[in-house]
Amino acid sequence: MGEIMKAGRMDKNLHYNITKDYKKNDIVYHTKFTTINFRILENERPNWKIFDELLKVGNYECQKAETFYKGRKWTAYFTKAIPINDGPYKFSGLPGLIVKIFSEDNSHQFSLIQLKRIQNSKIQNIKNERTITNTQYQEYLKNYRPTISDIAAVSVDSNGTSSYMMKDGNVININISRETLEKYRNNPLCIMK
Repeated sequence: MGEIMKAGRMDKNLHYNITKDYKKNDIVYHTKFTTINFRILENERPNWKIFDELLKVGNYECQKAETFYKGRKWTAYFTKAIPINDGPYKFSGLPGLIVKIFSEDNSHQFSLIQLKRIQNSKIQNIKNERTITNTQYQEYLKNYRPTISDIAAVSVDSNGTSSYMMKDGNVININISRETLEKYRNNPLCIMK
């Protein structure tokens, strides 16, 4: 099958899985939005610039690389001592395992904690996934409007922010412009004379 999923316990705060099929060179982002399971094919890959700078990370002599990927500048350190063309999340494409990577603003960072061989790893198939491209997924999110069957609770504040508590536990906030809000506030159903 050739497909590998990062093994280990999933963080409860993460709402996605990444699978990588090394034989097909595919990266797939699996996520759930409202009640729909998505299988998003990732076509964009990091374009790396490799530097001569070296850094010791744990027990590994690592080399520096940088990329601008998915709207962020990333700095990675990879080791040729582990000749695996992979890394955390969707990162790959360097001549060795990425053992440390972080965004320029340090809002995101990954570091290798442990490397071990996993015997008989199995991928849990997610049923009823909708396969789409990343562009299609972004368009879906942009145009999404909750349906009654998706919503568990709704609240609207005086500034025009609607909060929808979805049945799956996600909260969606939608801002209504002040002009639109005033239009409805100033257009009562019953006009007093």
